[in-house]
Amino acid sequence: MSDVSSILSLPFIQPAQAQKHVTHNEALRLLDLLVQPVVADRSLTQPPALPVEGERHIVAAGGLGVWAGHDGEIALLVDGGWQFVAPQPGWQAHVLAETVGVTYDGAAWVAQAETALQVAELGVGATPDATNRLSVAAPATLLNHAGAGHQLKINKATPGDTASLLFQTGFSGRAEMGLAGGDDFAIKISPDGAAWNTGLTLDAATGKVNLPLGAVVTGSITGTAVTQTTTDTTAGRLLKVGDFGLGATAVTLVTDYDALIVTGFYRNNAVATGTPIASSLFWSVLHIAHASDGTAASQLALRSGGVTSNDMWLRRKSGGAWSTWAKVFHSENLLGTVSQTAGVPTGAVIERGANANGEYVKFADGTLICTTSGITLVYSTADLINYTWTFPAPCVVGSFPVVSAALSPLAADYTGLARRDLCAFAQSIGTAGAVVSFTRPSGTTRAFIAGDTATNVRLVVTGRWF
Repeated sequence: MSDVSSILSLPFIQPAQAQKHVTHNEALRLLDLLVQPVVADRSLTQPPALPVEGERHIVAAGGLGVWAGHDGEIALLVDGGWQFVAPQPGWQAHVLAETVGVTYDGAAWVAQAETALQVAELGVGATPDATNRLSVAAPATLLNHAGAGHQLKINKATPGDTASLLFQTGFSGRAEMGLAGGDDFAIKISPDGAAWNTGLTLDAATGKVNLPLGAVVTGSITGTAVTQTTTDTTAGRLLKVGDFGLGATAVTLVTDYDALIVTGFYRNNAVATGTPIASSLFWSVLHIAHASDGTAASQLALRSGGVTSNDMWLRRKSGGAWSTWAKVFHSENLLGTVSQTAGVPTGAVIERGANANGEYVKFADGTLICTTSGITLVYSTADLINYTWTFPAPCVVGSFPVVSAALSPLAADYTGLARRDLCAFAQSIGTAGAVVSFTRPSGTTRAFIAGDTATNVRLVVTGRWF
């Protein structure tokens, strides 16, 4: 038979033992120590300076002095001396300094908060179930850092499974974000928990964002995703209002229209290269690029200063070389003063004028038509009349103008004559005028009424002004 109990090692009173009270008192002392055990602390490696009778401590690792060699044991001050009890696995004690219960696991005293806690289900103010094994009913849930950052991890087994956050109304899904049925991140929304619309996806392979339903942006878009200057040509960037003159209150200022490459609207300063007219006039230009290397393009120039009417010019680039500017004609400049330089028209398309000698029309190609009307011929007894006509506008030398005449078809002006019976021919034609001879047939039918006259005779000359 053993001298001590198998669990608490309490001393037994032996048969015929003398001073049985000593053994009995020792057993009571151990029970006093071990029943409802409470220790002051578990952090000391040596006794406190002024211990009190009955004071208990769990000796910390690395015991010193009289506690040396008693790591993890319970030290009890009895009659001014320290008595030690070695714990057994499963013993429990309450540590006053920490207000925590500890359990001896066979190697150390450990608090429950210092070990991994595993439960099948856990409810905080709510009832968990087989699916929602953790259920929390609270105004808020805090997941805080432990000295640095904090991650909330949601793991799934395979790419086809779901790892997401689901937001509900009345336990009916309204919004979901995460990896739903794939590894592309998605955000989707539902009005009723049944029909879902995916608003955004991020491709897992490329990281590119896709907005399947479009987007409404009410604020400004900034950063390197948008153009950095009004002439930024970086591929893939969004154009801001004002870039290349689009939507700007004042388009981009340049000094050389010949050097433009990117499609857009531009304006020049007072002195610029490549303007339709080499002067200090201001121009606005639409440049349209037809080739990415700048070798083919078109330009439309509008004069914005120096004239009161609209003035437009066109030119094109082919093979890297600009053609000359060609003026655009419209209702404001179609009629006007014609002009030319080296045979190339530089003024209006049609010029019309009149003076005492008649009317004239000049065309941009050089054609000149002069007319006069209302000439009255008085034959009296003569059958031939010579009429000298000064042209209202001169012809150019060597243009070989042609003169013709006609009698106005007024029946009251003659009797018994057909209009063809009035003959006219030009005796001489110059650049400034011509002598035209008129004859009438002889015979009894030659007489003209109203004093033997022919009225409203018309003359026309066709030639060139350059």
